[in-house]
Amino acid sequence: MRRYSRLVVCLLITAAACAEAAFFMRLRGSGSRQIEAIGGRPIYRTTARINGTPASLHVFGFGSAAGDVTDELRRLWQLPAPAKQGPAWLTRVRGTRTSHLLILPGVRLGDSTVWLIEPQGGGTLRRGAAIPEPPAVNPYPAGELQSWIVNDQTRSLFILYHTPEAPAAALARVTTTLSADGWQTQTSSDTLAMLARDGRAALACATTCAATGQTRLSVFLQGAAARP
Repeated sequence: MRRYSRLVVCLLITAAACAEAAFFMRLRGSGSRQIEAIGGRPIYRTTARINGTPASLHVFGFGSAAGDVTDELRRLWQLPAPAKQGPAWLTRVRGTRTSHLLILPGVRLGDSTVWLIEPQGGGTLRRGAAIPEPPAVNPYPAGELQSWIVNDQTRSLFILYHTPEAPAAALARVTTTLSADGWQTQTSSDTLAMLARDGRAALACATTCAATGQTRLSVFLQGAAARP
């Protein structure tokens, strides 16, 4: 169960990263150097595919709460206050290049993380653009696909959906689809399902979004993505 607990934490953090952004605006200045200059500690760096676009992903840790880090970035780049509470998504535009910053709560109270996402090769991550099918069996084709992320090193895949279906019904569809693909259910409830296949784990988590009343479904598949 300890292994599954770590995966649950990973799923929840990634789900926050794909949630609706609190705000989306332009920044001035550099990326990783400025984050480090205000106290960010490099934690993790990898290449990824986000909705099909190759990107580099840098994660920085802060010993301050997410709201405080967001306020510091706002002061640094003279940004207005966010329109609503939630994970802060900032966009920095420099000429033809666009990069993104995500400020999220950390796993410990009072900590936070900043995710720097930079499309490779001059590409862009366009909000509202059509999202291609994820590079694996789509576990919930009935849902409205919101976003997916693949870690190029581990081939682990995270997918986020919205659906009007109740959480329990959405999870039942997911487990049925994954079972047909060889995943075996280890444990499940009305909001969470854990599965395994060939020593790898899969998680599906369904929650109701208070703002819209829709179900937000997050699926994490360890090592399941096809290579590019």
